[in-house]
Amino acid sequence: MKQWILKSIGVASTFKMVGGTTLIFSLITGLVISLVSPEEMFLPLMGTIPSGIVGALLFAAFYGFFTGLSAAVLVAIYNIFALLFGGITLKIEEKD
Repeated sequence: MKQWILKSIGVASTFKMVGGTTLIFSLITGLVISLVSPEEMFLPLMGTIPSGIVGALLFAAFYGFFTGLSAAVLVAIYNIFALLFGGITLKIEEKD
């Protein structure tokens, strides 16, 4: 069994991955909700179809950006603590 230590995580790559994934999923969710929900049910900008699509796009952009930013901040904090305390130990078993 091999033992690896996770000493750092890429902040920019975490921002891109988490932010991009969240953007796509929230965009799909927002568009579906804006098309099938009654008027003014979820967000004020999602009242009619045209404004619902704009609301879904704005929601997805903000939600993706701020989720990616939050993940990047947490990864930066992890990297600082990993420098101080040595990181997380992973035990990996190879199978043939």
